[in-house]
Amino acid sequence: MSDLSAQILRILTRRGWHLVYPDQDVAAWADFVAAAQQLLAETGTRRLPEAEWLDRAVLAAYCPVLYTACCDHGSDRQGRAFDELSVWVYRRVYWRIGEAEDAKDVAQQVLLKVYQNLHQVREPRGFLAWVNVITFHAVAEYYRRRAQEARFIAGPPPEPDDGPDDGEDEFPDVGPDQLLEVELRVAEAELAARIRRCLTRPQGGRLQAEVLIRRGLLQHTVSEVAEALRIPPDRVSLEFHRARKGLLKYCSEVIDLLIQYLAPSQRPAGQKGDT
Repeated sequence: MSDLSAQILRILTRRGWHLVYPDQDVAAWADFVAAAQQLLAETGTRRLPEAEWLDRAVLAAYCPVLYTACCDHGSDRQGRAFDELSVWVYRRVYWRIGEAEDAKDVAQQVLLKVYQNLHQVREPRGFLAWVNVITFHAVAEYYRRRAQEARFIAGPPPEPDDGPDDGEDEFPDVGPDQLLEVELRVAEAELAARIRRCLTRPQGGRLQAEVLIRRGLLQHTVSEVAEALRIPPDRVSLEFHRARKGLLKYCSEVIDLLIQYLAPSQRPAGQKGDT
């Protein structure tokens, strides 16, 4: 086995992907390695670490394999494909939600929608990106439902107590300020999940994540980051700018929501802002 084949096999094993394997079908494995090598050549001009080039190439090469197996209705191969896909989806849902049981429920909803809409896939090489879009919408729906449930549970504000207790049940003591606090917690949880997603699986690569953490969170100087990562200072500034821009773009929807909640017009009457 060549060095490239061995590296590809390690990546597939680490991800738990076994629909294509050298011991199962030698010809299919050779075709897969060739496809990954071709994709590696196409992406190799990007300014990313070599290991990440290969990881992305293997991911893109595996997408058509996974999609074809998912479409093989009624077969054992389809079951194996959806088992692998369920792990992929669950991890991404859990990163955004943080609750294991809720993440399982949302992941099952995503898998059902994937199964029902496989015919919509136009480019098998982008299959997992298509799955990620469905996952994003499912998580957004989860948070919208949470906010609606919070409003329903809160109910109307209690009536003023103008007389003695008549033995009837009272409305729970939850007013607009408590409801706002619940909605803020939901929005903050989504923001934290999105930030965690950017730091653990950054679109710009692990280098951008490291630069963002060291430069943005740990407040290291440009020269300190450059020395630690062994890259030029100009590269640090460039990667930090790109990482921060990507983070703001990815989190802008939730940030706007938080700003809206924290605006003076959203505060209950008589509540003053910070001075």
